[in-house]
Amino acid sequence: MAPDYVAPERLVGREVDSRADVYSLAAVIFHTVTGQRPFTSRSWIETLSRRLYEPPPSAKDLMPELPEGFAQALQQAMDRDPSRRPATAGELLQGLSDSLDPPAPKEEEVHWLHPHMHRGSMVVSGLLVLVVGVAGITWFLDGEGLSLLMRLSHLVIGR
Repeated sequence: MAPDYVAPERLVGREVDSRADVYSLAAVIFHTVTGQRPFTSRSWIETLSRRLYEPPPSAKDLMPELPEGFAQALQQAMDRDPSRRPATAGELLQGLSDSLDPPAPKEEEVHWLHPHMHRGSMVVSGLLVLVVGVAGITWFLDGEGLSLLMRLSHLVIGR
């Protein structure tokens, strides 16, 4: 594992578990998404110090267009305290994936599907569709439309 992505507990020789790998995965994703390593400084000593004593950076600071939930999931996975990180890489990836899903539409946004739609509105809408359909068919079959239909049928049939 490259030193830029090593979990803080590994750096100080503490016992590690799968959450150290979660940290490393989040750091790699952070770098991939933002184009920058999570902790950078003029020297490797300063970089290590920042990783041990500073909170993890927010990817949203570097890429404001990122969904807030995505940036928060990455930041949580790079927390200095392993107990505050997701327990597994699967949990991290699920959190990132959930943050990218579009939110479910609010009930008022789907009013056209509302079960209490007035019967009168439905009847008027149906009649309007019927009238427009009949007018369109009449126009099509009148003159130019009928001629076009006949030419197409001859082309398809081959006569």
